[in-house]
Amino acid sequence: MKLRSALLVLCMLVVPGVAMFSHRIPVGMRTAVREAVGRGVAWWQGPSEAAGPSVAAAVPASGGMTSPPAAQPPPVVAKAVIVAVGPSPGQSAQPRRDLERRLEELGGMSFECRPMQGLDGMHVASCRVALDASGQLMRVFQASGADADNATRALVSDVAAWKQRMALRGPAGPASVERRF
Repeated sequence: MKLRSALLVLCMLVVPGVAMFSHRIPVGMRTAVREAVGRGVAWWQGPSEAAGPSVAAAVPASGGMTSPPAAQPPPVVAKAVIVAVGPSPGQSAQPRRDLERRLEELGGMSFECRPMQGLDGMHVASCRVALDASGQLMRVFQASGADADNATRALVSDVAAWKQRMALRGPAGPASVERRF
């Protein structure tokens, strides 16, 4: 009965507590616990080498957790900042400039188009659009495509469709909000 109670306390309190505050556990302690668990699993598996590598070898040294680089400040959102990759070989930059101009007309800010990591040729385009007149609330849009032009075109299409839906809803404010009780 005591074993069951201890297991219950472990599963209901200790494990969620460690999960919630794991970012505050020192790296040395995480490494020591990971190695101890790896030794325990290796002991439990026995001397058989056919069992494969131990748990300690399978878990990366960072514990699967990476901390953000301290030297980089948070990104600053500036109005109409455009960061885009150059045109793909054999493509003109003019269509994308027209699309970026259209995106600015729709209220798009902080436009960015970049290649996706690990996917050859795929690009992702993103921008922010203000939800209110003050610009305090922003909505982030993202779209992907086979190249930078297609990703930008899909982004412009998404923003235009959203703007059209917002126009059909009517003006936002206390007078137009329905209260459902």
